[in-house]
Amino acid sequence: MVFGSVYLPYDSTDLPPSTEMVSLVNYCSHNNYPLIIGCDTNSHNLCSESTGNNNRGDALLEYLATTDLNISNKGNKPTFVVTGRQEVIDMTLATSNIDIFM
Repeated sequence: MVFGSVYLPYDSTDLPPSTEMVSLVNYCSHNNYPLIIGCDTNSHNLCSESTGNNNRGDALLEYLATTDLNISNKGNKPTFVVTGRQEVIDMTLATSNIDIFM
């Protein structure tokens, strides 16, 4: 089993995912390793309980649809809070074969 931590910078000119994240996912997929990623996405998408979508969130969700990763977040407690604004921008991602080890 592989545990990863991924930070996707909010000020990156490249849309998510990062090349490092793709490499990690591909490595685990190729070797059939169960994978759990704690991810600070700095992305907004309704599928991850954010209040709306942005280009970064759309790009990340489109990538996730091509992988065996599932969003494992429970609930919608904000992970980013500033005056007048709260969002869920952090995700826990897990491959579907993770349950065979739990």
